[in-house]
Amino acid sequence: MGAGFHRRKGEPYAEAHALNAAGVAARGGTAVVTLELCNHVGVTPACRQELIDAGISRVVIAVMDPTSRGEGGASMLAAAGIEVETDVLRDEALTVLEPWLTAAVRRGPYLTWVFALDGEHQSAAEERLLLDLRANTTV
Repeated sequence: MGAGFHRRKGEPYAEAHALNAAGVAARGGTAVVTLELCNHVGVTPACRQELIDAGISRVVIAVMDPTSRGEGGASMLAAAGIEVETDVLRDEALTVLEPWLTAAVRRGPYLTWVFALDGEHQSAAEERLLLDLRANTTV
């Protein structure tokens, strides 16, 4: 078993880290990914090709990538004879991916604006939400 995550732009994607951790045990295995594998070569190799080369037999994808260039990685995996299942735990994955996906599709920043007037009547739940949003945003 291998696990991985994408640390930062220009570094290997999560799939490469997971395959490296799994080694030869990846052959015939299932890859579970949050976002559809990329199908283009840029700063890093195409993720879909790394899974094909590793001998993965099944890929489970939570969210299809709306920014895919040309045919997405899922179609290339299927063409290589790999079983592909999509939209698995999609809503849960969107909880994490939605800000990035929104920014990527709109080609602009994703913003959360926290606003409350002083002296405004707020319930305890609203006050907690406001404090949480303020604590988790950057300026």
